[in-house]
Amino acid sequence: NKHMVKVTNSNYDSSWIQKASYNHSDKTLFVILKSGSSYLFSGISKTDFDYFNDSNSQGSAFNKLIKSNYVFKKIH
Repeated sequence: NKHMVKVTNSNYDSSWIQKASYNHSDKTLFVILKSGSSYLFSGISKTDFDYFNDSNSQGSAFNKLIKSNYVFKKIH
């Protein structure tokens, strides 16, 4: 039996973040901005993802928690 990979996909009502996809197994966060740019962040803790995902403002949570603390690469 192959283990299931749990992924959380979310769409946001944010001025600049369109959606994000978090892979619980490899702790990666794929973020797509409304500008069309996309980024892959590595090593994101579930705690930080949950805070970002459940925040009233994904933009400020992203800047405070994710952008400044995790390694990322621009995909598009």
